[in-house]
Amino acid sequence: MRIFLRRTFLFLLLLSAMLFAYVQSAKYFLRKHDGPDTKAQIEQSFKNAVARDYDVLLLGNSRFYRGINPEKFSVPTYNFSHDNDSYNQVYHKLLFLEKKNKAFKTLVLGVDYFQFSFLSDSRNYAYAPFFDESYFNDFESNVNVVSEIENLRGKAKTLHIVKATTHTLLKAHPLPINLLRENGQYIAKSNEAGFGEVIREYNKIPVLENYFKKILKYAEDRKINVILLMPPAQARELSSYPDSVIAEYDRYFQSFENRVVHYLNYSRDSRFDSKDFFDFTHLSESSADKFSVLVNNDIARYLDSNEVKR
Repeated sequence: MRIFLRRTFLFLLLLSAMLFAYVQSAKYFLRKHDGPDTKAQIEQSFKNAVARDYDVLLLGNSRFYRGINPEKFSVPTYNFSHDNDSYNQVYHKLLFLEKKNKAFKTLVLGVDYFQFSFLSDSRNYAYAPFFDESYFNDFESNVNVVSEIENLRGKAKTLHIVKATTHTLLKAHPLPINLLRENGQYIAKSNEAGFGEVIREYNKIPVLENYFKKILKYAEDRKINVILLMPPAQARELSSYPDSVIAEYDRYFQSFENRVVHYLNYSRDSRFDSKDFFDFTHLSESSADKFSVLVNNDIARYLDSNEVKR
């Protein structure tokens, strides 16, 4: 029995060592090949948000994170968005910045027809060092420990890890593929998602609607101008929503408009078509620059008008 237990212990120890070595080597080669992984992106994003000064803060999901370039703005701007962020993450990012004594004049807040429909915990392991414990009250568990391994590269598969390792060792192409700019924009050049179809949910989760209103109240209390901004979308993505749902959400966002809150909707902007998209939902790098110029110009007009100027 003692021999069996010893052998079992040694087997588990060896298995754990192999798993640890696999995870660490996968992280290393994926970062070399693809650029910063999810945790590294979030850590760098928070670091830059504190280190830089800006008048305009961008907060939203991946369509903001990848689709808006602060360099194209006429005033100092920072993109504090991230993949899968919804209004709970946005609100707690605002609290984090306030604790760091960061102030700004305008919040550009991402809105989407699907933005109220998902409460994501897949990045909580990375957000844990930055958010108060209250952030986790909306989740069943504090940290999704499995996600850290799953998110070595988003939903990386073993074959991709092998490819990344091989390409890195052989220097098969310029590395890394993807990068996180100091201004907060993430540039993705690898396109594993392609143009596959995505089914969008559009029902409101009450807790997210509550956070959305808390964000607007936060801005009102601190005299921050708010631009509710919906990025361009492909027709086939918009077809995921019934026309009645789109109309209902547009009325909902418009209902918050006043002197200091304005709703800008580019979802059907004719200046963008399928050629402007990197994949199903994200703008390409060049189209993100084009969009950023348009947003900057429109925001400047609204902030200079009596409509939203304090």
